[in-house]
Amino acid sequence: HSYEKKVVVLIKTLISRENPSQKTLMHLWEQARTYEREIHEMFGVFFEGNPRLIPFILEDWKGIPPMRKDFDSRKYSQYIYDTEAE
Repeated sequence: HSYEKKVVVLIKTLISRENPSQKTLMHLWEQARTYEREIHEMFGVFFEGNPRLIPFILEDWKGIPPMRKDFDSRKYSQYIYDTEAE
């Protein structure tokens, strides 16, 4: 999104679940660095060419990325909060 140029761009693509990677868009839009970093952490997508794919929000996260469809949030919550399934 560019307020100055009054432009909004949406990019959609399909990527492999087994090897989720995509080339960075930083050469087109420098702020992509931050969005790619968050997508990397939450969905596990590797962006080739982005040097900042380091932990962003999650601290010491060991499991699969939490926003992937195969992440079991109920199981994770039960593990973290030691509760029984209701």
